[in-house]
Amino acid sequence: MPVFNAEPWLRETLASILCQTLPNFELIAVDDASSDGSYEILQSAAAGDHRIQVLRSPEKGIVAALNYGVSQSRGLYIARMDADDLMPPERLELQADFLECHSDVAVVTGHVAYLGDAEKNAGYARYVDWLNTIQSSADFVCRQFIESPVAHPSVMVRREVMLANPYRNGDFPEDYDLWLRLLAQGLRFGSVPAPVLQWRDHGARASRTDSRYDIEKFYTHKASYLA
Repeated sequence: MPVFNAEPWLRETLASILCQTLPNFELIAVDDASSDGSYEILQSAAAGDHRIQVLRSPEKGIVAALNYGVSQSRGLYIARMDADDLMPPERLELQADFLECHSDVAVVTGHVAYLGDAEKNAGYARYVDWLNTIQSSADFVCRQFIESPVAHPSVMVRREVMLANPYRNGDFPEDYDLWLRLLAQGLRFGSVPAPVLQWRDHGARASRTDSRYDIEKFYTHKASYLA
């Protein structure tokens, strides 16, 4: 979980992670040079729960924070989470069970609930509705060039896959780049038929403030894969 200036939401996010029905997990929280109270909130939480490991990213930016967190992980699977979203209580258990039962699947997601103003931000709300229609491995392959077929903080990925395919820096969305690379390798994606993420939409989220997530960058980046 990369963390950058998430103080307004971080305590609620941590609470949703720590009440998972699958208790045997490690939370690797990587602070990305936050200037608010995020780091102190993480330290306080770690003092009360041995499962939380708080790190400071050696470099600035989400890609560096993500790759550093992956490099420090010890588990069989890596579940992505953002510091302003919420996990339903059974998320980790459902996704870990799915990967245990489907040895041919590298990445598993699930249903996403939209936390935001669906009328004011109708595009995002429609995107979430579309994500929830993607179920089979064939769906991910066939729809990968429509939009990013996965909500980044909703996935659980086999650790060896993440180590072999680190996030890349560039003028493109790092998550969509990863999905396109994995699908191009023929790796299989799956989805559990249950909620795994409550995705918070607000004006400060990176997808609304960082130019790498502009729609034109999505078009430009997937053009090479289409070609």
